[in-house]
Amino acid sequence: MALGVLCMLAGNAAGKDEFSGPKVKSDEIAVFDTVSLLMEVNTTAPYMVIGEMRFAITQFMVDGKLVKTALLDGNGNPAKIVIFKKGQTVSVRGFKLADDVYIADEIRLVTSTSVGKDYRKIGRMNPVDK
Repeated sequence: MALGVLCMLAGNAAGKDEFSGPKVKSDEIAVFDTVSLLMEVNTTAPYMVIGEMRFAITQFMVDGKLVKTALLDGNGNPAKIVIFKKGQTVSVRGFKLADDVYIADEIRLVTSTSVGKDYRKIGRMNPVDK
């Protein structure tokens, strides 16, 4: 179960005790990754529809650590959501919550230079700044 994680989105900067978003344990979730067509980008909610699945771009807690979705360009550098456009190919790594909500751990623009990159464990590299 390997996932890359950096951060780009600001959100709830509350401490762990006040956090009300998704909370998971890394050994209890089914992590998956896929490469697919980006069908919709919503910068307000924010979320992306990738391969007909809606992925939340959000903060979440993994094993007690507050982390957030990583958005990466084709070279693996942190990116803003505005670089992602409908029709692009992206790699998404994430997990599904019990209530059929998909959380994106990492969304990476797929380019010829991004194929074959290594990924890190979920929630390890994108701590929320306090």
